[in-house]
Parts: sequence; structure tokens; C-alpha cells
Amino acid sequence: MERGLNYQKWRELHSETLESFSEKTALVMFSGGKDSSVMLHFMQQSADDFGFRIIAPGASYPHHVLTNEERFRLAQYWENRGISIDWQITPESDNQMSEALVDGISPCLICNTNKKKQVAVYLKSRNLDIKELVIVMGYSLWDLVSATVEFILGNSYATSDSKPALQGKNSQERYMETFQRFYPYLEMDGGLSIFKPLIFYNDQEILEVIDRESIPITRNACKFKEHRPKRLFAQYYVGTGLEFNYQNVLDFAKKNLGLPDRELFSRTGAKEYLKTML
Repeated sequence: MERGLNYQKWRELHSETLESFSEKTALVMFSGGKDSSVMLHFMQQSADDFGFRIIAPGASYPHHVLTNEERFRLAQYWENRGISIDWQITPESDNQMSEALVDGISPCLICNTNKKKQVAVYLKSRNLDIKELVIVMGYSLWDLVSATVEFILGNSYATSDSKPALQGKNSQERYMETFQRFYPYLEMDGGLSIFKPLIFYNDQEILEVIDRESIPITRNACKFKEHRPKRLFAQYYVGTGLEFNYQNVLDFAKKNLGLPDRELFSRTGAKEYLKTML
């Protein structure tokens, strides 16, 4: 894919999908990181062009990363752009992550679980019409590659007691969660839609947008960052100067990993998707 990610190129690539959002509500998952910030940047511009509204729940976990000061700083920027970040304050303490580490459990598993709880609570509290809802997820191409490598290593080579390698899920659950990510747009039975607008792009391209547009992102590093598989893989990609091509990754998954057709994921239905694959 040609380098130089910008709104016009992104809009052209996704125009057919974005046209289907007319009169719908796009729920853009916001964490303050580079991926979710670029995602919100593009979605905010396309909302006017394609006639949909945006709601942006903000994940406040872990608390030592998204402090009160950080949440205020990020919210001010987006408020000036006409978007209200609806921070979801999770009651769970960061100590859960420290305790998990002592018990040999990935602190990232605790973090992801708590964030998913926030999403579930948000959806229930807002009583949103699932048939008119599009959940926008910030997976990048590096996320796609890393999840695939993690699945291969955990599923093919891990011992039976290596459950943390599969993020606390069994092989079939991890298979479904991993490979639904390959499809940029899914329409579930029951009406829910899932949009992944960044899976064609490498981290370098996403960071270029952050720098060029001066978009603020979180300044506090997570103290558990070295335990995050995504970060460990990214360090390797950076160190070896790797970039990826979506079509090559897709072809590999089809040929070597048995990537199922998108219909398999669509047939799971909205409730099952939210429960097992979000």
C-alpha cells in the first residue's frame, strides 16, 4: 500500500463501508493511544461526509496511565473538535494487575478484561439500538500480525498448561477472536456492525498521522508494558525494520491457517460477538 496515510486516501479506501453508516451511530472505542486517536481523527471527519453520529466512550484503565489530569487534557482536545469523550471510570484497582503478575498471570489479561467490562456496562447503560450501531475498533496491521503469530505459537507449540499464552482462552475461542480481525467490516446477525479502519496500516504510517496532525496521545507509560505481547512484537518489528502488507498477511492466513470466510463470524450474532470476540 502506498505510504502517506491521510484522510482522503483512507476515505477513498473505506467509502463503500462508510456510505452504509448513514443515520447510524458509530461507537468509537477510545483509549488515548495512537491507534484509537487516529481512528477517531478519521471517523470524526467522515461523520460529516457520510451522515452518521459518533459516541466515544473512553477507557480509563489502567488508572496510573489515564490519570485525572490525562483524561482532562485529552478530553479538552477532542471537545474543541466537537467530540465528547465519555470516560468510563472502572472501579477495579491497578493492584489487580500487580497481583496477577505475582500469580503468574499476564497483567494485560486483567487490563483487557476490565476494559471489556467497561464496554459492556456502557452499552447496557445507554440502551443503544444494536441494529443501528457500528462498533469501531482500533486494530492496526501490526496488531493483526502479532495476534496471528501469538496464535500460531500458543496453539501449535505451547504445552497444555500454557493457557496464559492464549490470553486465558481455549484454542477455539482464541481462533475465533484472532481471525475475525482480518475482516475490516463485519455485519452480525441481529444488526450489529464491526468496523476496523486501521488494519491496512503499519505503526509507522499511524505515527506519521499523529505527528503531522499534532494529535495528543497519552503521555504516561504503563508500568506493565513489558509484559504486553503487542509491545514485545512491536519492538522486534522496529528493531528489524519490518513493515507489512495487508494482502500478503491475508493470503498467508488463507493458505496456511485456514482463515474462514467472513460469514462464519457474521453468523455468530451480535450477543455472541460481544461476549467472546470483542
